[in-house]
Amino acid sequence: MPAQRHGVLAIIGSGETSPTMVTVHKRLAERLPGSRRCVLLETPYLFQTNASGVSAKATAYFARSVDLSVTAVPGTGSGAGSDADVAAIRAADWVFAGPGSPSYALRHWRGAPVGHALRDRIRAATG
Repeated sequence: MPAQRHGVLAIIGSGETSPTMVTVHKRLAERLPGSRRCVLLETPYLFQTNASGVSAKATAYFARSVDLSVTAVPGTGSGAGSDADVAAIRAADWVFAGPGSPSYALRHWRGAPVGHALRDRIRAATG
């Protein structure tokens, strides 16, 4: 009988891309399958004027410090996410949302395709 795969939902209060979090992220990354499809959801900080800079810094952090190639997707906007965003989330082995405002992100995800994709992704990894 094959081993059952269990997902992880890691909730980090702040400092999610600080140097002290590298070990945590590496341990989480060790659990990923070989495909390592990784998505950075920009929604929590997309309202900020420096959102593209935050994405660039986060993707560079994960590439340099954790050896993860991360694709940034907005996860918000018209209908709270494009079909491509939803497909990327559903296919992802790892989804990172943050830094930024969790309440802003939840307002955009609640009842929207991205929110449903996140819920389905978590359920699929635990079943």
